[in-house]
Amino acid sequence: MVAKVELDLADAGLDDRVDLWAEMVRPFYDFTPLRQDGAYDVSFARGWMLDGLYFNEVAHGAQVIRRSRRRHCTASPDILSLQYFMYGENDGEIGGAPMATRPGEVVIKDFSRGHQARCTPVHARSVAIPHDAVGYDPGRHPPTLRFGADTVVGHVLHHTIDAIIERLDQTTDAEAPKVAGGLLGLVRSLLFSDPAGA
Repeated sequence: MVAKVELDLADAGLDDRVDLWAEMVRPFYDFTPLRQDGAYDVSFARGWMLDGLYFNEVAHGAQVIRRSRRRHCTASPDILSLQYFMYGENDGEIGGAPMATRPGEVVIKDFSRGHQARCTPVHARSVAIPHDAVGYDPGRHPPTLRFGADTVVGHVLHHTIDAIIERLDQTTDAEAPKVAGGLLGLVRSLLFSDPAGA
């Protein structure tokens, strides 16, 4: 079966939620909660490892995140985050380029570059993918790619992530490499293949 971790903070006190969330995200970014009426809500975080890919579903309150190139990017280099927000949004920058995420969009971020963003309350699904698994080259490809919910690519990626996450608890060890390989092939062919062969 697929390995799973889960953090449910629904019953934790305010200070415990903030401390536990800070500890959980520390390897990836620093965060500052933007408390509204003295509250910060982290509802849950779930993660699954599937044949070298890390899938995640999270719901959290408004926050500012900062991913330092020196401190965070060396701990998890050469990773792309393919994500979409079920609700919520963010605005910021990644590698010096503007970055924004709106509900329903699929956004791919290069985690080898530092970034920062201001987020509203968010419910998001994502998958972490190694650069080399899909042919991503930071020297050639932009730090972020966005696909609207109304585009074919955005629609296909959004629903593929949903379909996989919703069945991960039932995925067998025999199925895992096929599911992971299928997603990687889809991402590679849709986003990073070069039809001209250049």
